[in-house]
Amino acid sequence: MVYRPQGDKEKVQFLSELRTIKSLVGDKWLLLGDFNLILQASDKSNDNLNRRLMGEFRSTINFLELKELNLRGRKYTWSNDTTQTRIDRAFCSTEWDLMLPASLLQALSSLVSDHSPLLLVGATASNTYRGFRFEAFWPKIPGYQEVVQHAWTQPVNVFNPFLRLHIKLTRTAKALRLWARKAVGNNKLLLCAARQLIAILDVE
Repeated sequence: MVYRPQGDKEKVQFLSELRTIKSLVGDKWLLLGDFNLILQASDKSNDNLNRRLMGEFRSTINFLELKELNLRGRKYTWSNDTTQTRIDRAFCSTEWDLMLPASLLQALSSLVSDHSPLLLVGATASNTYRGFRFEAFWPKIPGYQEVVQHAWTQPVNVFNPFLRLHIKLTRTAKALRLWARKAVGNNKLLLCAARQLIAILDVE
């Protein structure tokens, strides 16, 4: 890529070239860089706006069916000491966003350019492990003992005693989760309300 200053005519030609990309790329694609254009009035620190070019830019992004990645770190990405604008951006397709939904776009500082370098870190969504939470009232519910006994006595074809214990505990926890979901359901709210009521009665 060769970068040079652009007039309005060249910017329109650039947007026209971008539209031709849609038929050439696959479903998962990303568009990142200095567009030398702004999308909206808030992208510029003064009111000297070319609304026609802004409309052309928005129309092109809509035509390409791209969504913009949220930029962190600063509002503007370019400055000439009198004017500040956000002309450096990143757009992606829906399929790319689904592939890397936890991506982060960060604006960095630079000592050699009037642009803020953009750092894009692609990341998939991480599954948070919530662990196993045992409720003290479970043993009082009919069926609890049977669920635990059935899960615990399942055969384990492993000789290592620590691994055997881990497998048994994991199986039992999984069985109790499924059982509690059916036997207890959404009664956690009722349980919470009951506890609050008991606390109020204890105070009185």
